[in-house]
Amino acid sequence: MIGMVGKERRVYGVGSWVFFSNGATYCEGGSTYATFGRVTKAFIEKALTWVDACAGIPERGKCSKGEAIRCTKKGEGARRATRTSCKTLGLTCGFDTTGEVACIDK
Repeated sequence: MIGMVGKERRVYGVGSWVFFSNGATYCEGGSTYATFGRVTKAFIEKALTWVDACAGIPERGKCSKGEAIRCTKKGEGARRATRTSCKTLGLTCGFDTTGEVACIDK
């Protein structure tokens, strides 16, 4: 369910079951819609403030100034960027056999 407010398009709800057949309008066969209430509105407003901690980091990670920089994966807790100083470990930054950034032997 979309409407215009001035020149701005607004979404008011979604069709969760919409009947459609050739030539029929959506209302003729009956449809089920869900509108956004205040709880959903608060959820959407909070989601719009989210900033990706991994913005700019390629999916497989990257090397920068001797550090292996990557984004955490599922099972590692909250999404965040990690930095590992390869030099401190006596290694060099590169990519392992799976193509992921890692500290590897020189």
